[in-house]
Amino acid sequence: MSMHHLFITPLKELLELQVGVVSAPDIHSFDLTNREHFIIIGCDGLWGVFGPGDAVEFVHKLLREGLSVAAICRRLVREAVLERRCKDNCTAIIIVFRRR
Repeated sequence: MSMHHLFITPLKELLELQVGVVSAPDIHSFDLTNREHFIIIGCDGLWGVFGPGDAVEFVHKLLREGLSVAAICRRLVREAVLERRCKDNCTAIIIVFRRR
């Protein structure tokens, strides 16, 4: 990009060229059965170092040990960043389904 282009291009266009954020989320819907105990919502950084089965196993093991969901979530992100060397942003949310 030339200096001339930088001064003439409106700021909005420059930001659109340089920001690589996608605003369209991946959305999946499914019916819950008795097999589903929790869901892990994570950004691409988490899934870049954890396979889905690995993450489920990791969370399930800690739930069986009696840890709180908040503690498990912290451990999941810490594992991704410190042990598995995630180089991207890493965010996770764990929602545990309570049966009636």
